[in-house]
Amino acid sequence: MQILISDYIRHIDESSPIYYMLKKNNVTFNQNWIFTGIINKGNNNTEYINIRYFKDSFKGKKKIGTNVYCGDDYLDEMADLLSRDTFCYINGNIYPLIKVNYIIINERIVNNIPMVNFTCKAYFVDINFIPNSIHCSTKRL
Repeated sequence: MQILISDYIRHIDESSPIYYMLKKNNVTFNQNWIFTGIINKGNNNTEYINIRYFKDSFKGKKKIGTNVYCGDDYLDEMADLLSRDTFCYINGNIYPLIKVNYIIINERIVNNIPMVNFTCKAYFVDINFIPNSIHCSTKRL
């Protein structure tokens, strides 16, 4: 996603709705902008995905329910666990299919430097767990 944003900035023209915001903040393809994605890094440099999971679809809010699989088998118990309003940490070989819904762009000041922040808003189409690789806990793993 960062490469796509960088290329967009590099080739932006004046007709873009964000052209003047980028110009005002001296944004170039490689400086004065940051990206906030859905994949983050923890203290020990481990990547994690922070999600709010919806088992069922919400037509009014246009949220799409996410199917959870282990190989070819649907994991109803895992879907129920993820959909509870509690913190649950899952570690293992997890392969999500993600669809970017939209990107929010706003201005920020970081260390007294004007920046433009690109925040990716996405949802999961499917999540596939590899058998015998999943560990669940209420504590960060």
